[in-house]
Formats: sequence, C-alpha cells, structure tokens
Amino acid sequence: MKAIIFFITMCFCTTIVSAQSARINALRVAANQGNAKAQDNLGVIYYYGSGITKDNTQAIYWWSLAAELGNADSQFSLGNCYFNGEGVEKDYIQAVYWWQKAAQLENPFAQFNLGLCYSNGNGVDQDLELAVFWYRRAALQGLAKAQNSVGNCYYNGTGIEQNYKSAAQWYLMAATQGLPSAQNNMGMCHNNGDGVDKDYLLAVFWFRLAAEQGNDANAQYNLGLCYYNGIGLDRNRNLAVYWWRKAAEQGNANAQYHLGLCFYNGDGIDKNLAQAVFLWEKAAEQEDANAQYQLGLCYYSGEGVVKDLTQAVYLWEKAAQQGYASAQHRLDTHYNSSKGIVEVIIAIVLILSITITFLIYLFKINQTKLHILTILNRSNKK
Repeated sequence: MKAIIFFITMCFCTTIVSAQSARINALRVAANQGNAKAQDNLGVIYYYGSGITKDNTQAIYWWSLAAELGNADSQFSLGNCYFNGEGVEKDYIQAVYWWQKAAQLENPFAQFNLGLCYSNGNGVDQDLELAVFWYRRAALQGLAKAQNSVGNCYYNGTGIEQNYKSAAQWYLMAATQGLPSAQNNMGMCHNNGDGVDKDYLLAVFWFRLAAEQGNDANAQYNLGLCYYNGIGLDRNRNLAVYWWRKAAEQGNANAQYHLGLCFYNGDGIDKNLAQAVFLWEKAAEQEDANAQYQLGLCYYSGEGVVKDLTQAVYLWEKAAQQGYASAQHRLDTHYNSSKGIVEVIIAIVLILSITITFLIYLFKINQTKLHILTILNRSNKK
C-alpha cells in the first residue's frame, strides 16, 4: 500500500514539474516574441525561483523589457529592485523614475511607494503635499496601507490640514480590510475621542483585532495597557503582562519599560530584578526616557546591577535631554550635592594651606630667634 501511495505521489510531483517546465518554456517563447505580460511573468518566476533557479539578474532583464513596453507591474517591480539594490546597484532616482511610470498607469503600489519617497525625500526632494497626493491616489483604489497613510497625514496635519474626523474615516476604511496598524489607529481614536466618540469598548475591540494578528506590537502594548488599568474591560494584570511580553519581544520600547516595571514590582508576574534590568536596557537603547531614568536608579542603588554612579548619571542625562522631569531633578540634586562636597574640600584645603603657612611662619621666627641667641652667646664669650 505504501509503495502504491509513493508511486502515485511521485507521478503527481512529476506531472506538476513537467507542467511548470512547459509553462516556463511557453512564457519564454512569448517573451522572446515581445509579449510584455509574458516578460513580466518570466521576471516574477526568476525573482522568486518558482520552478527554476532564482536569478535576480534574469528577473531584471525581463522586467526591463516589459517595463520599456509599458507594463506597469514590471515598472513597479523594477523600481523595487533599484530601491532595494536587488540585482542592480541601489539607486533611489531610478526607483522613482520607474514608480512614476507605473503610478501614471494607476498602479496603486507604485503610487504608495511614490508617496513614501516624497514623504522621506528618497530620490526626490521632500514634498509632504505630493506625498499626500500619491497616498490618496493609491487609497482611492482601495490599497489599505495607503488609506492608513492618508489617515496619518490627516491625524498629524502632515502635508494637509489636520482633521481628526477625516483621519478616522480613512483609518476605518483600512481597518475594515484587516490592516493591523489601521485597526490600532482606530483603537487610539476611540480611546482618545479623536474624530469619533470616545468609546473604550470599541477601543479595546480594535486593539484586540490588531493584536491578535500577532505582528502589531503597538496594538499589543495598548491592549496590555487596557488590561492593566481596567479600561474597557476588567482589570487583569496577568493578561497585561501577557500582551506586553508579546509586544516587548517585537522590540516595542513602551512594552519593554512597562513589563520591566512588572518584573521589578512582582506585579502580574514573579519579581525578577535581572529581567527588569534586561528589559529596561533594551528600551533605553531605543531612547525611551522612562527606561533610562529607571535604569539610572538601578545603577545608583545597585539593584540588579553593580552600583555605578557614573552610569546612573549618564542615563539620567540622556533622559533629562528628552525633558524627563524626574531625571532633571535627580541631576540637580546630584550636582548640588557634588558642588557642596567640592566646596567643603576647597575649604579644608584652604584651612590646611593657611595652617601650614602659619606653622612655616612660626618655624622661621623660631629659627631667627635661635640664630640671634647663638650670635649673642658668641659675643658674651668674647
């Protein structure tokens, strides 16, 4: 029976390989005859190594031919290769050139990428209004990440007048397509009452949808915050730790800081100073002022680390530079205390100097007196 199954499986696999090989040969024939769609498909096959050895150079070759013939998909793919330096030398200007061609042919992905280029100044002069223009062009074609970007522009007033209501409308369009970052943004809008009614239940609903997709650390952090503070659901410190741990593992600095506090205080998890310090170090490396301040306290008192006043001051200075009031206060206290110690030392040195000078003066007087007495004694003897 096993032999029969093996034989059938081998026949099936051979049939698939043969079919793929026949498809590639057919595409190659059409591509060599100048069929742009076939050239584009052949480029995709070489790029992903589908039934053939992966070869970015060949992918670029076929996409270039199709792009010159006006194939928008190939123009978009060619732009990606230039932007990322795949198969060609990285060249943002060339990437923009090809994305512009594809964008004019209404390729939404190229339009979105152009928006990113104008937003960040990659290959073009930064122009936030043009960024919004291209994001909107892609968004109107239903591209969720473009809709979310338009929402961000309205929310932050970037390249367009700030409008929370419009932001929420665009976020909702992207969120209903399942984009986790847009779902998290909708959660924030409902949490803060920005452009929509404040509704903690809806905030939790959107945070959870995004968090459960597993790749949005911000949503996981926000859901953890809701559980920790009992916002929109019953307070549950264990579930707060659960979601913060997931977000922290993805590098979310806020989650790393708050999870560190939980380990430090034994809140929702067993107390573990070493883990607290580890998490705060991770967050501090990302310039999180809360973590920098807290880690400074650890170095100051020697909790979970070897006591190191220099490192404590260094971390407080980094937090203070970000306007962290508690760190600024700690530094003021430290420097004032140091100033007082220096003043005491200077006073002691001054007193010692005066004392030594006075003793030298007395010594010289005594020496002079002794010299005079010696001369008088000699005179009397004569």
